[in-house]
Amino acid sequence: MIKYLIILILTGSTCIAEEFYKTREWTNLLYYEKVGTSYQSIADNPQFFVSESGKTDPKLEYEESLKLTQQQDQVFRKTFPLRYKRITQANQLPYIPLVTPNNAVTSVTIAFPNQYMANPASIFGHLFLILNSENGVMDSDILHFIADTSGSSKYAYIYNGLSGNFKGWFLQEPYYKKIKDYTYLEDREITYYELSIPQERIEELQLHAIELKQTHFDYYFFDENCAFFIGQLLNVVLEEDLISRTPIITPSEIINKLEAKSLLKKEYHRKSSVKLFNTTFNQLSSDQQSTVVNLILKETNEVPTNSEVLTAFLSISEYLINNHSPLAQTIRHNRIKAYQELSRQEKTTVRPEDIQHSKPRAIQSKGLSMEYGLSGRVFLSYKPIYYSEYLPFGELEVKKLNAMAPRLVLGPHHSPQLDMTLVEISNISPYNLVVNSNSWRLASSIGYQNSTFTNTSFEYGRSYYFMPQTRLSAFLGANLTNYDSIAEEKLPSIFLRPSLNLGIEKQI
Repeated sequence: MIKYLIILILTGSTCIAEEFYKTREWTNLLYYEKVGTSYQSIADNPQFFVSESGKTDPKLEYEESLKLTQQQDQVFRKTFPLRYKRITQANQLPYIPLVTPNNAVTSVTIAFPNQYMANPASIFGHLFLILNSENGVMDSDILHFIADTSGSSKYAYIYNGLSGNFKGWFLQEPYYKKIKDYTYLEDREITYYELSIPQERIEELQLHAIELKQTHFDYYFFDENCAFFIGQLLNVVLEEDLISRTPIITPSEIINKLEAKSLLKKEYHRKSSVKLFNTTFNQLSSDQQSTVVNLILKETNEVPTNSEVLTAFLSISEYLINNHSPLAQTIRHNRIKAYQELSRQEKTTVRPEDIQHSKPRAIQSKGLSMEYGLSGRVFLSYKPIYYSEYLPFGELEVKKLNAMAPRLVLGPHHSPQLDMTLVEISNISPYNLVVNSNSWRLASSIGYQNSTFTNTSFEYGRSYYFMPQTRLSAFLGANLTNYDSIAEEKLPSIFLRPSLNLGIEKQI
């Protein structure tokens, strides 16, 4: 009986191991997706597989990988270290790794740079992982998914992003280099969230990063984008799946799913250089503002002693060096003098500490709203793709995205109206003598009330810090429409009209 029991146990273990190719651990590891009754991997390089039909046959790919593991094949162990580890664990085989993770990496942070309005592909923001080293920032790496868009014109860029003609790769690079691009070149704010995952999973993440060097993936703006692939990457090392494929996947969705699963430990926020500068510069007197401008434009050996002036100048200096190269030499010269003066005053802190929140917060990415109009009409809206960042008027910045949002309009003297906001984008930044940040707004919608109508507008202008908590704005643009949004009624034909918008807002 003991003999038969041992045979039964061994046979049962073998059967379980043979079925490993059906588990989420294996299908996630090779990025398989179910297509009807079969599978297909979204990895697009044959080198990512050890069998000829590995892209569509997870069973054969597992069987060939198992043979290589049993043989302790050196190439397989080096190229696919996490695959090798998982197979040894599933089959009780000796685990003799040839690749070891960096033990100095003690935690992982997921970073969310906000929207970069100059790039359509980054209008939802971006995501990347930071492999935090106990040796500090200079020894830490980021792991992210990027597309190769080089050589594409503006129109080809949009077409290729929608049709999947771009190739995307997972890339690991030094953190300190990439953060300079986001902070000083693209001027994006970044929110960081520390992930709550055990050390073993952190090590497996590093092993899998080595495997990902063997492949590329097709890139699509809406679904197979940076957010989707960061979610798929986390699926590999988490206990349960974080995401599955949906028509549109945004970075905020990944953050919100992590927060819902209690996988975020803390949150901290890094302001952009321009926003820090505007906060300081707008509070200076006109004479002090002129002094800051002179430090940018004119080389001097005697910088002012006012620490607020020097701090304002230094807070924007790196951004201007990266974006206005003719000024670089003058700014670098005056930077040295400014730091020397602040050091003499023992005031060396230019950038304030990042804002920390002990409890991570979900990102508002969808919305419901009900509004009342002057004519007694009621507006009911659902916003499936929504982001809005209204900041205190002292900072003056507004970033807003609203897309594919249906709205029902009801009123006592009107028939029901149904319309949809196709896209509504606002990018409003304060204008001053140093940062020539112009503002713009784009909106496009279609609707139906007895007959169809359309309304598309684009406006370009400036916003100013007028006085404390007050914004003065002026916009000039064009409006192509057959709907009068003020009278709230359909027009007899489509008109192209100029639009002028002047306004002053006061925060109470």
